Amino acid sequence: MGQLIRELEGIFPTCVITTYKGDAVILAWKPRHYSEPMYDRDAFQQLLERYDARACIGNFTRWLSSLRSIYPQTKGTLKYARVFCPDPEQRIYRFEDYSMYQIVGLCVDNLKALHGGDPVYLCHPGVITLVAYDSKNGTNLFQVLFTFLKNDRNLTQTARALFFHRNTLQHKIEKIESIIGEDLDSSAIRQRLMFSCTVVEYIQKYLKRDDIYGRKRKTPPTSALVEE
Repeated sequence: MGQLIRELEGIFPTCVITTYKGDAVILAWKPRHYSEPMYDRDAFQQLLERYDARACIGNFTRWLSSLRSIYPQTKGTLKYARVFCPDPEQRIYRFEDYSMYQIVGLCVDNLKALHGGDPVYLCHPGVITLVAYDSKNGTNLFQVLFTFLKNDRNLTQTARALFFHRNTLQHKIEKIESIIGEDLDSSAIRQRLMFSCTVVEYIQKYLKRDDIYGRKRKTPPTSALVEE
């Protein structure tokens, strides 16, 4: 660990670096909450590759007492980033990029602790109906909805991301609205659906459940959204 700390001091010369429970912890100064810490990113990436390690940049705080909350938040991000980061070569993550998965994880843990409830019941029933429709018909309407919401309902950007013609996408959105029984013009509904889609993604990828209800299947599901 001593050699690692010395190397980190060369990359982060103005930071306080220490160890805690086997982790290297870097306290980096930045002038604003949205500012990135000043460091040699390429050198840090190379160091992480040599040690087969990963790092996460946590949120800004003015108070050392806040580290009691920020440290476990930041460390907890790593397990989600390993699953949800689209680039397997990436080794430096930001807490905010994966914070929603951590929020879902806290909800799931709390649900189990309270009454042993299943995370599927955190979802809007329309989203569950959409996933079931995909599984039965071999469609990908859940993916369309999730991508559409991520792109703030921008048809052009969503069509480009999914390699659809704009008119094809518009037809699919109308089909989705008819299945879930909700109007996507409502900001409150969009927020609820976005959270529900994140929960489904968490169930499929992090919990690795082929069936979101946790039931075993005799044959592979046909949904294009299930993580193999």
